[in-house]
Amino acid sequence: MIEEVVAMFIPAFRPRAALIVTCLCLAVAMPAAAQTAADAAARFAELEVKVKNAPVAVETLADVQSLSFGSRIAPLLTDADIALMRFLPNLGSASLDGLKGVTPKGLSQLSNVPKLWRLSLRGSEITDAHAAVLPGMPGVKNLDFTTNAGLSDAAMPTIAAMPALTDLKLDATGVTDIGLAALSGHKTLKALSLSRTAVTDAGLVHLAAISTLQTLAITDTGVTGAGLEPIAALPNLQELSLMNSKVDDIGAWHIGKMVSLKRLFAWNTLITDNGMVWFKNLANLEVIYLDRTGVTDAGLAALAGLPKLRTVWLNGTAVGDAGMAHLANLPLASVQIGQTQVGDAGLLVLAQIPTLTNISARGSKVTEAGVAAAMALPGRNPGLSISR
Repeated sequence: MIEEVVAMFIPAFRPRAALIVTCLCLAVAMPAAAQTAADAAARFAELEVKVKNAPVAVETLADVQSLSFGSRIAPLLTDADIALMRFLPNLGSASLDGLKGVTPKGLSQLSNVPKLWRLSLRGSEITDAHAAVLPGMPGVKNLDFTTNAGLSDAAMPTIAAMPALTDLKLDATGVTDIGLAALSGHKTLKALSLSRTAVTDAGLVHLAAISTLQTLAITDTGVTGAGLEPIAALPNLQELSLMNSKVDDIGAWHIGKMVSLKRLFAWNTLITDNGMVWFKNLANLEVIYLDRTGVTDAGLAALAGLPKLRTVWLNGTAVGDAGMAHLANLPLASVQIGQTQVGDAGLLVLAQIPTLTNISARGSKVTEAGVAAAMALPGRNPGLSISR
């Protein structure tokens, strides 16, 4: 029968040729086989996904709550692999860092993962077209686009419109001040990271109305001290990272108004003793990093009255023994004084702090004899560790 049908359309009919043509036609006409849970389990096992240290199987697909592919596996993922994630009904966190071959259409398949709340796409050649499919994932709260230069300001309205968004990382992307306008007045955003972007003082103006913001990172940006003024009144800001920036004593003045601040990472900035005086207002401060700033012994006096301060880093500053007296009555747990002028006398002052468990003094004036004397102090914290 097949040969007769083919002969009607192929005058120079030969049985073998007809059979080949028929098979090709059938191959084109047949739809791709639907993916199954067994397919998903087999493929994820190939990709080294494990549950309780065993390769994932059909019966354990529902146990997968988080996925993370290493740098060797991630570039191998395809659109079809993303589609298989719909067989992971309890998947909440997906770290897909380093994707190379996944298209926007492929990424859109994550809309079939009902419990997805965290999506990391670090270094994944993500573009604005990929971001355009995000509305299909309304439950995602945490987005990480770090090191995706192809993500630009054009993607920001779509990202900002995600209804559950609380944590957004845009480090080393193409986002600029213009793109940040889309975030103005955002109602749910708690953490925003803009490090290594082209963001400047003008961009921070758009963040002033995000009253929910608790964490902000502007490390390695063009932000200056004056640029901090718009965010100084944010009522819930608890963590500010501005390392390797041009923030100066004017910026320190604005930081002094951030009374809810708990953690301040300000190493390699232009802050000096003149700016330090404003930090005396930060009664909730628990952690401060001042490495490679212009702070000296005199500037440390501003920290003396902070009742919750637990961690102080002063590596690479001009502080010495005299400055340690300003830290003596604080509830400190960790102090770093590497590459400073602090010597054995200053170390003895620190070692008497009863709550202190760690002192790092590498490259300082502290000697082995000084360490021995500090460790021999009666009443020191028995868990104290000193490295030099």
